[in-house]
Amino acid sequence: MPCSRSTTLSNSRNINWALLVIIISISVLLNLTLILLRIEIAHITNNEPGYHVKYDTTRFPYPAFYTDELNYYYGPKNASFLNSLYQQTTYMFQTGRLSNINLYGYYIQLLRKIFGLNLVGIFFLTGVLYNIIFTITMFYILTIILRVPVKRVAFWLFFIEFSPPYLQLSSSWLRDLLIIDLLLLAFVFAMKKHFFSWIIVTLLQLLIRAYMVPLHVLFLLYFFPNMRHNRNRSNHEKWLAGIGIVAFSLVFVLTRVGFRKTFQEIPGRLVDNFTGLTISLLKGDVTLRGDLYDYLFNIEMLSSYFYPIFYLIFDPGQSGM
Repeated sequence: MPCSRSTTLSNSRNINWALLVIIISISVLLNLTLILLRIEIAHITNNEPGYHVKYDTTRFPYPAFYTDELNYYYGPKNASFLNSLYQQTTYMFQTGRLSNINLYGYYIQLLRKIFGLNLVGIFFLTGVLYNIIFTITMFYILTIILRVPVKRVAFWLFFIEFSPPYLQLSSSWLRDLLIIDLLLLAFVFAMKKHFFSWIIVTLLQLLIRAYMVPLHVLFLLYFFPNMRHNRNRSNHEKWLAGIGIVAFSLVFVLTRVGFRKTFQEIPGRLVDNFTGLTISLLKGDVTLRGDLYDYLFNIEMLSSYFYPIFYLIFDPGQSGM
């Protein structure tokens, strides 16, 4: 019996590894196809990313880059990395308010110095890298932590990674997918009590998207007590913890954004976040263009359609999650 059980576990691990490699390979292949399409658009339009604009680039025909990508590529010119870090940190301590440090542009500048104008190199160490990290981390969370059946793991990962919003992020050098990766890693490291690793990803998050750090801290506070205590925790204590998290989040938003602005924007944000519906979508302003070289515009529009469709078809009872 022990030998049979050991063989079963070994076979299960081999299946998991094989499935992970297959998912990564397919995802990266699609990832690279879209990146090569973007590079072809840049060559055809003779549109290198070394310029800076304030308007939405996807409004124009055959856009090669997103506005935020240009901002990162153009880079911060007024101060060095250490000086910017010092200024932002000093501001937070003086005001007592968590500021969005957002020093991601310095990372893109570092890649430019290493690869020059080689866009493939930048894409590899941003979107492609973030894609691989996301796949491995989500696979670990679903199979090891949540113990979701392998077939459903494959379905959910392919569903996520073939969705327009994910393809938009993984085929760019935008920071959003990296922010999600750091959040997922903070969850894993907090649960496994790898405190040093948790500190590293939390510091990186602080430099890129400081607003997400409270979630890192909440993960640590939740998983830090003894695991036996967590198993015996009553539903009453869980409800109190949930209320505490909601109260903390509300106080944080109110102090950071302000009472009036919060309640002016929160209804629209709730409708947007929980239904995927936007004013542009309801007015019929979200339309597609027929040309393949309008890929950036079309995938952004498809992302607008994806969210409400996802909410309509998503059924937690059938998902097994």
